[in-house]
Amino acid sequence: MSQIYQNKAKTSFFSFLLLITALFCNSANGQTLSTAGGTNYGAVSFVPAGTAAAITFAIQNTNAQARVLTKVDCAARADQPNNTYKLWYSTTSLSGVPVVAEPAWTLIATGNPITIAADGITTVLDNMSFTIPGNTQYRFALTTDNGIRYSGITAGTPTPNSFTSGGFTLKVGNSQIGGANIGYGGALASTTNTPRFFTGAVYISPCPSSTNASTPVITPDTVVCGVGSPVTLRVISGNLNAADKWNWYTSSCGGTLIGSGTSITVSPLVNTTYYARGEGGCAAAPGTCAATVVTVRTKPGNPIINPVAPICQGQLAHLQINPVTLGTTPIPDSVTVQSAVLSLAVPDETENGVNTAITIPALPFGSQMTGIDVTMSLTHTYPGDMIINLQAPNGSIANLYKYNTGTFTGNFGNMPNAGWFNGVTSSAGTVAYSTIDSPYRYNAGTLFTPDLINADVTGPTVQNPTGFASTAAAMSDLYSTPSGAWTLAFADGGPGDLGTLTRWSIKIRYNKFAQIPATPGIWTPGATLFVDAAGTIAYDGTTPRLDVYAKPNTSATYSTTSSAGGCSSDPVNVTVTVNIPATVSEQPSSVSVCELGTTSFTTSAAGTNPTYQWQTDNGTGTTFTDIANDGNYSGATTPTLTVRDAPYSWNGYKYHCSVISTTPCSDVVNTNDVTLTVNPTPTVSLTTNGKPTNLLPGMITPLTVESNPAAASYSWFKNDTAFPEATTGVYNATIDNQGIYKVTVTDVNGCVNTTNSIEISDSISTKLFIYPNPASDKQFSVSYYSVKNNVLPRMLTIYDAKGALVLKQTYTLAKPYDKMNVDFSRMGRGIYLVNLADRNGKRLATGKVIVE
Repeated sequence: MSQIYQNKAKTSFFSFLLLITALFCNSANGQTLSTAGGTNYGAVSFVPAGTAAAITFAIQNTNAQARVLTKVDCAARADQPNNTYKLWYSTTSLSGVPVVAEPAWTLIATGNPITIAADGITTVLDNMSFTIPGNTQYRFALTTDNGIRYSGITAGTPTPNSFTSGGFTLKVGNSQIGGANIGYGGALASTTNTPRFFTGAVYISPCPSSTNASTPVITPDTVVCGVGSPVTLRVISGNLNAADKWNWYTSSCGGTLIGSGTSITVSPLVNTTYYARGEGGCAAAPGTCAATVVTVRTKPGNPIINPVAPICQGQLAHLQINPVTLGTTPIPDSVTVQSAVLSLAVPDETENGVNTAITIPALPFGSQMTGIDVTMSLTHTYPGDMIINLQAPNGSIANLYKYNTGTFTGNFGNMPNAGWFNGVTSSAGTVAYSTIDSPYRYNAGTLFTPDLINADVTGPTVQNPTGFASTAAAMSDLYSTPSGAWTLAFADGGPGDLGTLTRWSIKIRYNKFAQIPATPGIWTPGATLFVDAAGTIAYDGTTPRLDVYAKPNTSATYSTTSSAGGCSSDPVNVTVTVNIPATVSEQPSSVSVCELGTTSFTTSAAGTNPTYQWQTDNGTGTTFTDIANDGNYSGATTPTLTVRDAPYSWNGYKYHCSVISTTPCSDVVNTNDVTLTVNPTPTVSLTTNGKPTNLLPGMITPLTVESNPAAASYSWFKNDTAFPEATTGVYNATIDNQGIYKVTVTDVNGCVNTTNSIEISDSISTKLFIYPNPASDKQFSVSYYSVKNNVLPRMLTIYDAKGALVLKQTYTLAKPYDKMNVDFSRMGRGIYLVNLADRNGKRLATGKVIVE
């Protein structure tokens, strides 16, 4: 926003200075247009130092001949030092608020920094040579970088606001063009204060020369491909002399003006001759025209290449341009589909509305949809309650009507004759629904524009029919897939009024294109292309052809461009997919498995997506058949075949995998045959070799493992718990190791089985057992049968041959025949009497031991 500062002190200095300027600036050879003769041109308004500013004015030349603007004087302030003035002009921004910037404005002069000693009128731009053509009006903007001074309305509105001399008029302030002021002043870039009055003078001189422009040399005759294709025409050489611009014409020299400048870009629809000559400025007359012809040739339609199936490496693919293609000239057409008679009531005040669909048939090949009309017969006692959305086959949803273009009021209408009566909502519509007043009757004959409201409307809760929220910003969002189901969805968001759809229809407008014969194309890259099906004659890479044969080693993309009359189509690509035949890259290996065990065979293959099929000879040794996945096999068509629960009868089966190439490669490669070895479950047993299993103290029964095939390792178990004391095929059991024994055997093939079980237990006896006896190392044990879990103490007394007591010791027994260990290392050799009594001293048994 510009701020205007007022100087309240007004002196006669400025009036005197302006008068002197008016008296001495007139010249017989030119005109001076000055505000000095006006009233209230005291330049008391200004934009202060430190602010970029501007003042605008207009100059009108009513003469037939051009003149030259050479100098500008303007009121200036002493407190705005080093101020740089610039002059801009515009041919389009003749009035109203200016934004002084390109492209509407063009900079024509920049002065040197100015510092004045006292406020007053001073020359701010000099030695200019800007041509103002005859019968022309320009608006100018004088801009600065450090404030500016001009007249305003504080001291009274300046008058007059135009100053005329010699066919030129300086227009300032509230002089108007097109009903808007010319004079605006204030800070840049948008100078909004008005009216503001330029205060100063402009100097107009005759043209220094009247020499016409020379005949230009311009772009020679040119050919463009395609109707409307752009081409730039240039002035290559030539002298404007006194003219100020090169003008370009069609029809004739000086005919229809199409632009100015040293170059121009045109897009002709037909063969056209263009003319250029120098004009304007101070030239006495237009120069001589130069002409160039732009010939418009038809651009060939893009070739359509027939689909190409994959080939196998080493084969050839036939690349063919379809014999017809689409033309470039659109032919308007349309298709309309009418619904059946309906009676579709729209639920009141809920987003759970109703919908109905119409199917549009396939359009002609290459058609392009250009528009759509939706016609409805829908009665409703207050249409403003309605939301109507349209979903296209491409999934996009456009809003056709939403609360009367968002003016929902929630009124209870009860209007019996309101609604759509063959009312048409059209992509080409020009009438907004909101312009229709009560009784809101939308009749045929008017094309209503879709509301296209996707945001929420203030007031109602319902904003879209459920499942049909609109998102399309334009109806063209629906055009990509014209054929298919178009669905019209309704919701009523207001209370108390009801509507029913009785019929609707869709009209699809489209452009179709005539088919024209295709032209041969030049194919690239040519290194792997041939002109014969045998692939023996190489394609030369330059001759246009409708077909070639490609023999790439790997998948490759080829391009073809049709040519006619020196014009080429856009390149069209086709990819030839090359499938590589399958080869085996990893052979499977023979495997061994224990009977009813699980194992697998694995292979791998190279090539393009090979497939796998495992086969077996089922023991025949000659005929292989396909394997199917079942309880014994999985992965039958993968690189890894898994064999489960293999019975021994499969021992020696042969297997291989058939690796199958991807079509059209027909190669099938079998892997090496491999063998499945099924090792039998070993036959194992645990025996005592006739030895008793009910033992008495001192007895030893060897437990022996037998295995066929031979055992490699043994895992002993006693009472189903690992028994690490036994590690070999034989374990010597004694009365001290009572329990149930079994052994898990792993044979030399790694196969496993478990033996039968044998129980080692005691044998009831009233005999006293002393062992070893004789006791050569003077260590021996005494055992006596005791009922299991009987923990009553036992008393052991030992006498020597003389009847002397040598040992008396009490033992607590935990199991039958529990050992009572005796250490006679201090005793001498001899025969000793051993006596066992219960805790009451009652003798239970006696015996003798020989100590050596």
